[in-house]
This record gives sequence, structure tokens and C-alpha cells, in this order.
Amino acid sequence: MLRQPVPTLVIFTARIILSATLDITMITLTKRHFLQSHEWALFQQKLGKKVFERQGEGWRYLAILEQGDGKIGRHFTRLYTPYGPSYDSNQALHEALRDLEELATKNNIDYVRVEPLATNQLALTQIADYHKMSKSFQPALTWMLDLAPGFETVKSGIHRSSRYRWNRVERDGITFTISYEEKDLDDFIKMMGATSDRTKAQFRNGEYFKKMLEELGPSKVAGIAYAKQANESLVGVLFLDDFDAQTRYYMYTGAFDKARKFGANAPLVVFLIKDAIEKGLTCFDFFGIAPLDDANHKWAGFSVFKRSFGGMDIAFSGTWEKAIKPTKYKAMTFARKFGR
Repeated sequence: MLRQPVPTLVIFTARIILSATLDITMITLTKRHFLQSHEWALFQQKLGKKVFERQGEGWRYLAILEQGDGKIGRHFTRLYTPYGPSYDSNQALHEALRDLEELATKNNIDYVRVEPLATNQLALTQIADYHKMSKSFQPALTWMLDLAPGFETVKSGIHRSSRYRWNRVERDGITFTISYEEKDLDDFIKMMGATSDRTKAQFRNGEYFKKMLEELGPSKVAGIAYAKQANESLVGVLFLDDFDAQTRYYMYTGAFDKARKFGANAPLVVFLIKDAIEKGLTCFDFFGIAPLDDANHKWAGFSVFKRSFGGMDIAFSGTWEKAIKPTKYKAMTFARKFGR
């Protein structure tokens, strides 16, 4: 069994789900999430969005000015803090939310959406005057792998079928590349289209990925990795490296149908784990999984794949909203409820 993460090397306070019976304990995690970073703010600006980065004693947040969700939502505006605000006390959270609400009022915003993350052992159960959404906007669960023990130890915790595939890469002629340049995204964008056709899932468009690499590639915060055979791309992964939190995020993955013949998906993940360790990163965040007890979840199959690399479930506090303009928010809520 892998040891628990070193507290100073992981990125947020969360609940660890220890078993399918949902026994819960608390651990201390001390870093803000990457979606609250200055780098993510720069990328959001690249997308043409207005952002606000604010901080005070014991708290900080990145808020993004957005339109609401769906056909009705586009008529409403919100300030959204993905996996934020970050805070170290109940008082700090109170002050952060008060600041966010004042910012929303000043900018004539209709409502705020938050996903608070503590940087200590505080467990968030309720926020006064906020409504917890039935479904989280960002993934409510993630799967995190501790890289600190080193590659050989981490590899020993990977499912034997994935280790077998990894041990065969030379025999199968599988090679791996990493690029931080937007020009090398063409195969990945095609893969995402092929994956969408195959799974009926909806993904970001190609321009989104191109702008991410344009903004975050030069600093090697965002990169694209490929598994190839005979110099032809089989599988691609777009990843993010958070050097402050020493964490690699497994963000998007796509594959051509021919990848199945070589079983190249798992070896590419093992390669990214090994590469992250060699770069001094200590956590690998698979970014989004389904609950263990929900076999019908749309991510259930992919979550089995992610969990096969060893690690632990991390649960977040969920998504919360508060009306800044109560009458307009009530109208939007009514439209949401009746699907208008």
C-alpha cells in the first residue's frame, strides 16, 4: 500500500474515501488547486474572459466572469471560482465570500458560484445563505496518486495488465513524445473528434486546446504527450503541470481506433507518471472520476482505468451558489427546474 501524501506536497483539503462503504477520514492538504492559479487566469484571459484575482488574510480566489449555463443561463451573469476560494479558517472563508459578493455587486453580476477548498483540516458542510447544487460543476471526485516514493514503488502499485503493457513497449515498437507547441496538436484534435464519435461524449473544440498551448506551452505548464507506433500517433494526452503544488494533471485524452491493437493507452499514462517523477513532481491528479458505488455513471468505465494505476479518491466540497440579484436568480432557478 502506498504511503499517505506528504502534507506540504499536495494541493487541497479533502475527504479520502477509503472504501466502497464510504468510511471517511480527513487529511491535511495545503495547496490551492491549479484552477485557482495565476496561470489559469492567464489562460482564461486568452479565451477572452474577464478575471479577478483577489486575496486577503488567509484567503485568495480567482473569479471568472461568465454567462450562465444553457439557453436560459446565457441571459444571466455570474462570478465563478472553480475549486475556490482557498481559505485557512472559517473566518477567512467568510471574508473571501463577502469580498466576492461585493465584487459581484460592483460589477452588476446576477449571482456567484463557488467551490471552496480549505488549506487545512476544516471540513465544509454548510455555507450560510448559499445553496448547494445537486450536481457539482467541476468533478466532485478526483483520483490522486502519490509520486513521492519513486517510480519503481509507484509502478508496483499499478495493475498487472498495465505493467505488462508497459514492459512490452519496446517489443511492440511503442515510443513516446512530449511537445509544448501548439503546432503539434493536430493529431490530438483529430483523436478527440474520433473519441467523441466513438463514445458520444462532448469535448472542447480544437481552438480551446490551441489557445491553452499558446498561453501555457512556452512555460511548460501545458503539454501534449503521444504514444506512437511506426511514428504514427495512437493516443494523446493533454496535461498540466503545477510546479508550485508539484502536481501533474491528466486533463484530456483521446485515441484513434487503431490504438486498441497495441493497448497503448495504459503505457502512455505510465510514461507520464515516470516523466512527472523525473521532473520532480510529487502528485499525479487524474482529474475527475465516478463514485465507486455508481456503476451507471457516464465516467464509470474510464474511472476503473484511472483507479488501476494506484492512488486514492479525493472528494471536494461541491458547487454552491448565491443570488446577488434575488429576483433574477429566482427566475433562472425556475427555468432550470422546468428545463426551459
